[in-house]
Amino acid sequence: GQAGSARLMAARGPKAFATSRAAVAWSHGYADGDVLPVSLLLATVTGIVRSVNVPVSVDVEGGYATDATGVGETIARVIDAGGAGINIEDGTADPALLCAKIEEIKRVAAKTGVDLFVNARTDVYLAGLAPAESLVLEDDQSKWHLVWATHRDRAEDARIKRYIEIYRSPAV
Repeated sequence: GQAGSARLMAARGPKAFATSRAAVAWSHGYADGDVLPVSLLLATVTGIVRSVNVPVSVDVEGGYATDATGVGETIARVIDAGGAGINIEDGTADPALLCAKIEEIKRVAAKTGVDLFVNARTDVYLAGLAPAESLVLEDDQSKWHLVWATHRDRAEDARIKRYIEIYRSPAV
């Protein structure tokens, strides 16, 4: 299973592990795409965390909920299972929903005292796979909030600075 694979990989000395949403879903006989029961995700995370001595980041797909509160509940359970970070999909929903999910995730993590790493799939812009100007949100302030909510802990990183400068609104 996933924990056994993690243990084998741990011998190679990685500094962290990340789960693959598709691999976890498929290993339990489910399709990729927010259909895996959260209980099976948590069992997988618990096994991996127990098998390795490095932080584990968990792909939580869209958060296994349609609203920020539900996503926060899922993330609290992921943290309880030992997750040190998460990857959450932006999907096709309104970007404001992703921002709300991130804010709730950060609130839940802070409440538990965990400095949870959040990858909110803005990586295509940060890696230069799409120009910053093509980030389609309602307005520049929404873009700024999305980048800031996700990456404020890395505000000195040159790439993050660029996005903050591009989308910073005088109202912020």
